[in-house]
Amino acid sequence: DAKYFTERALAFIDHQRDVAVAFDHTRDLAARITRKLAKICAFALFGNMLSSFEYVESWSSHTSAASLQTAGASNSESNPYLIYNGAQFAWFFQNKTSNAYAKLMSNIDLGTYNYNLSKTYSGTIVLDGNGFAVSGLKNEAIFRVVQGSSSSAKANVTVKNLMLNVAISHSGDAAAVIRKVNNYSSITMTNVSVFGSITGTGSSDAVGALVAWSDSAYSSFSFTNCINYATCCIGFHRC
Repeated sequence: DAKYFTERALAFIDHQRDVAVAFDHTRDLAARITRKLAKICAFALFGNMLSSFEYVESWSSHTSAASLQTAGASNSESNPYLIYNGAQFAWFFQNKTSNAYAKLMSNIDLGTYNYNLSKTYSGTIVLDGNGFAVSGLKNEAIFRVVQGSSSSAKANVTVKNLMLNVAISHSGDAAAVIRKVNNYSSITMTNVSVFGSITGTGSSDAVGALVAWSDSAYSSFSFTNCINYATCCIGFHRC
């Protein structure tokens, strides 16, 4: 009768409402679990990069790199120079231009220091960012020039697990990692990301986040999981 079908209809509506409520709860729970897993996965993948700009060792708070020079490192990939601050960072790239290994142990802020080293790097050089960041590059790339001497004596530069936050303006070619790659060089970069801005102030300069330019057919490049977020400009009128 009508009463029977009305009661069944109302019961069906109540059931559907319960199902909908249960679905909403399940969906909200799934969303929370997904967000939690995403955070866990991101931490597993990027580690220290998640908080790279939360804390930095300032250049101005250190005046000597003696601790790096006497740290007892054997200058090998398994026992590299350990860099904790801007002074040590600059000392390493000023004095170790061939066959050298370094690993960051903290976020580095070069601050007001004018990092502008006119050096040419050769042999094997490995910079392991260890998931940390370098900030404060304003005038020059980390490596100004990389150059080997022959096919049997190549320059092999490896940069990995590093974040850069730069504001570089240079009256010539400009880059964050390597400005110029010359003859007989092998460049490998893995998990390197660049933020900020890079500007070559001339009208015909080469600008790049990782490498500005190479003039050699005898060099090779490998880039894996490298990302550029920086603005790259050639000449102020084009930025």
